[in-house]
Amino acid sequence: GAVETDEEDWPERAGAVRAALRDSFRAYERFAGGADDLRPTSNRGRQWLWSRATLYDSLDSLLVTGLDADYASAIVAIFTPNIRDPFGRGAPEPPFYRPVSVFEYHIRVVEGLLGAFEVSGDRRLLHAAAHAADVVLGSFAFGSVPRPRACLAHPWRSPVLWGIARIIDAVAARFDDERDCASLAATGSFGLA
Repeated sequence: GAVETDEEDWPERAGAVRAALRDSFRAYERFAGGADDLRPTSNRGRQWLWSRATLYDSLDSLLVTGLDADYASAIVAIFTPNIRDPFGRGAPEPPFYRPVSVFEYHIRVVEGLLGAFEVSGDRRLLHAAAHAADVVLGSFAFGSVPRPRACLAHPWRSPVLWGIARIIDAVAARFDDERDCASLAATGSFGLA
């Protein structure tokens, strides 16, 4: 059954959630700011998507919970040029030679940017989401359904790297049956954006 709660508890609970999000995000920034996730027991970052996934994934939550200073810090980090986004467009491109989960890139980066745009109205986030979506769409090149893991590169801004990424994917698919098999559940997420 449902748990009975007193409405007077809500401000206290909201404050606890806000404090937990603030502390978690600041720990991520301090110990793993350039990585995808924070390993909390070792205070080290973990790379698996090569796109600072937590940074993008937390944008709308930071804004909705009123953590404006942390949101502003995340926006500065997103639009500051770096090795994955040398022009500061706000959408990272994983190294073209590293296969990553297309589904995870889509739900973490593209949808993180779209969610933040929805709650903020900041059109820079919409443009960054469009750039990130183009990177995802580039993985559809050799079929109508993307592979679960692919080397991502922007097909129009980096055509040479995109071509090399497609060759890497095609060669890898010949030796890895799972890499060439698309998931309908993952494919369905592309309709959410």
